[in-house]
Parts: sequence; structure tokens; C-alpha cells
Amino acid sequence: MKFQLDLSRNIKNLSPIALKIYLPTLIFIILVWYLSKIFNISMYELTADPAEVVGRPPYTGLFSNIGIVLWSSAAAVCIFSAVLTKINQICFKKWFNFLLASFLLTSFLLLDDLFQLHETYPVIFFGVDANLPENNRPLQNLLEGLFFIVYFIYVFLYLFYFRKQIRQTEYHFLALAFILFFLSIAVDMTSMIKIGHDIIEESFKLFGIISWLIYFSKTCSSIVLQLADNLAVHPHKT
Repeated sequence: MKFQLDLSRNIKNLSPIALKIYLPTLIFIILVWYLSKIFNISMYELTADPAEVVGRPPYTGLFSNIGIVLWSSAAAVCIFSAVLTKINQICFKKWFNFLLASFLLTSFLLLDDLFQLHETYPVIFFGVDANLPENNRPLQNLLEGLFFIVYFIYVFLYLFYFRKQIRQTEYHFLALAFILFFLSIAVDMTSMIKIGHDIIEESFKLFGIISWLIYFSKTCSSIVLQLADNLAVHPHKT
């Protein structure tokens, strides 16, 4: 087969992708720049690596960074598998909503872990200079508790609504993940542990994220195999 470079055709095929991906990215960059001017935040703080901004070594936040990578992997697996279910209507009706909801839940957990939403959202009520963790830890714990209550309600609705799908999966990994997250939250909100508080809290969370990734990796793998089997048996039913 002779290779031919059709530049005009490649540019034509690239245009729709550029509009869908690069244009929103450009809008995002402009929006961030605009907000940085409004709130008097330097672009250096918004674009540089956090460890570089605060003058810390690159291994700063090692556990947290690994957790973000694992969260991102789980979210990617869910949304990719959700898109694949569109190939077959049977799998689409059965699994798409579950995978999409799982992607949204994972993405929210990712954003909370990345931006510490459960600790920073009180800024909305008390202002940027409130500094609640140092000035009023009991109030901070109360506000974090309210945030986690919302978490629990959403998770309860998620588990209840998709209980039939979850029963068909290896849900013990999902149950283990929730138990480990609960232990991490409990350690975070208690002052009884004086020695090794941080390592215990973060270890529970890291094991929880790993269990979360294992669950959705195995679940999505089973769904994709099921999809492949259906296509092999009914190749024209798409």
C-alpha cells in the first residue's frame, strides 16, 4: 500500500475535532485569565505546579497526587465503557446510566480530593480570610460533616437506584472502598489519634481509591466482554 499525504483532507477531518475540543479549551483559558484579573490572582499561581508555587520539594503531596491519578483512571474507565455500550442497544439500556452515574460520582470525588472542596466550601459563607481550620476547628468539623451528609445521601441514592446492576458485579470491592473511605473520614474528624494521624488517614483513603479503581476496572471489563460476546453472536444488531 502506497502512503499518500492528503493534507487538505486531513485538515478537513481535523476541523470538527478542533471545534469540539480545542475551542472549549481556549474559552476555558480565557475565562481563567479573566477571573484572575477580577480576583487579583496571579496566573503563575493558577498555572504552575503547586509544589513549585509554595517552594516545596516535588514529592510534596505524594499520596494525594497518586490518589488523583487513580481517581482519574477510574473516571476514564467508566466514561469510556459507557460510550462503548452505545454499540449495542441491549448493553446500552442495561449499563449506560449506571456507568454515566459512576463517572459523575467518581469525577466529583476526584474534584473534591483535588481542590479539597469539603474544606474550602465554607469560604462561600465566611469569606476567603476566615481561616476556619486554625481559628475554629469544631466549626470546621461541623461544616465538613454537613458536606459529607450530602455525600452519603447521594451515595445512598446511587446504590439504591442501581442496586440491580451492582448485584451483578463483584461489589465486595465497592463495599470495601466505602468502608475504607468511612474510616479515613472518621480518622480525619477525630483528635484522639495523636501518633501517625496523617499516615493512617491517608492510607485508608489510598486503599479506598485503589479498591474503587479495582471495582470499576473489573466491572467495566466484564461489560465490555459481554458487549463483545453479544456482537459475536449477533453481529448485525447494533
